[in-house]
Amino acid sequence: MIEIDLPSTPDTECLDGYLARGWFRNGYVMASVPLVPMDGDVFAAVSIRARLREFRFSKSLRRVLRRNTERFRVEIGPAFADAQRERLYELGEERYAGHMMDSVADMLAAEPFSELFETQEVAVYDGKRLVAVSYFDRGAHSVASLLGLYDPEYRETGLGIYTMLVEIEHALSRGDRYYYPGFVTLGNPRLDYKLRLPQLQFLDTRGRWRASSEMPGKSRLRERIVARVRDVSRCLEARGIPHRRRINPYFWFGDAGIVEADAIEAPILLECGATGGEKTGLVVEYVPTLDAYVLARAVVSEEMVAMLGGRLSPEATNPIYLSEPLEREVSLWIGSDPAEAADQLTALLPPSD
Repeated sequence: MIEIDLPSTPDTECLDGYLARGWFRNGYVMASVPLVPMDGDVFAAVSIRARLREFRFSKSLRRVLRRNTERFRVEIGPAFADAQRERLYELGEERYAGHMMDSVADMLAAEPFSELFETQEVAVYDGKRLVAVSYFDRGAHSVASLLGLYDPEYRETGLGIYTMLVEIEHALSRGDRYYYPGFVTLGNPRLDYKLRLPQLQFLDTRGRWRASSEMPGKSRLRERIVARVRDVSRCLEARGIPHRRRINPYFWFGDAGIVEADAIEAPILLECGATGGEKTGLVVEYVPTLDAYVLARAVVSEEMVAMLGGRLSPEATNPIYLSEPLEREVSLWIGSDPAEAADQLTALLPPSD
């Protein structure tokens, strides 16, 4: 389900290849992740791109370009970090779930990307004040948007989409074939502003680029996960077993195979409390790759914590998210029947008073 890679080829063709397969740059790795935590839930991520050979800005997008170009000064050049850019990064941190890089400087210095790919920036100034900045990687025939930041005081000017449009103008001036703005999330409109781009394609589950007009409204994978978690939750409720639904931003660790720990792989899991006086917790997770439930004792994974770095975003401090990655101390039961999972858990819990 999850694919992770650490590129080593120092040329732009390498980036084009990753992007064509729907991968994106995430911190220190290239990744293909079909699900993302956002707004207290998990949503399907769908990679998109704009074809530039026949690209024409719509009237509404031309208005955004003209209005902001007349008001602001724009500079395009090699990416760097300073106090103004770090300020914008801090102002935008509530938009992220899970861990985030400590700073823009850390993102730009992330190896191997600082050596392999050519990272540029679009900087937007109101006088001497930096009000927006976006970062993008340049490939041989493509541009990949990495991160867009803007001052919330200028929200009404549409600077978020404006920097994206400037990136596209830059790509057009180079004769590039594709512009990759990342992904959108099915069922969550937060990133739908990207869908305003013309000549847009999405990557389907079979790895084919198709017209955005054919994009589905929901994800079968995400719907299956939600339904299966709901099924076992109802069985626990019927047996009077207290539990809490938690979103796991670290679900990709186990499937990516980058740690030796037996990582919790479920994007959504149910916490069911401690077993007697033990410090370990009981969890029920539905693992999509197994199409099965796993009942396990779970502990915080020191190995994964050491790998994370960065810090928690404000959204991820909400108790609905796991604040630290978990690993299975021991798997107690694996099966496909939610009622049996509830029965197995009932036998493990201490009797209630």
